[in-house]
Amino acid sequence: MKVDSFGSINAKYLTKDIIEQAAKIFDRAEAAVADDPVFLQRVRKERLGIEVVRILRPDEFFLTPQAFEQTVESFAQVAEQWKINEIREGGELEPRINGWREKARKLKEAAGQ
Repeated sequence: MKVDSFGSINAKYLTKDIIEQAAKIFDRAEAAVADDPVFLQRVRKERLGIEVVRILRPDEFFLTPQAFEQTVESFAQVAEQWKINEIREGGELEPRINGWREKARKLKEAAGQ
C-alpha cells in the first residue's frame, strides 16, 4: 500500500497556511471519531499525506525536536498498522522513516537533549 506525497512537497499550493489548516481539520476529525477505533484509524491513515509534507519541511512545522520525533513515530505507527510500505513518487517507506528518525536524533542532539 502507498501513501500519496502530492508529487512535490514544495508545490505552490502546499503553503504553510494550507497545511496547518488541513492539520486542524484532521485534529477535529480525530476528535469527532475518538470513541470509534475503526474510524479513528481511517482518519489517521488519510492524514498521512499531510504529515509527510510536515515531516519533509520540519523547519516550518515543528518548534521542537520532540514534536518532530513524535510526528515521525505516529506516522510510522499508522503506516505499520495499514501495512503502508511506499510513498508514491518517493520510494520505499522504511528507509525514509529511518532517515527521519536519524534526523530527529540529530535535532535533539543539536538542541542539547
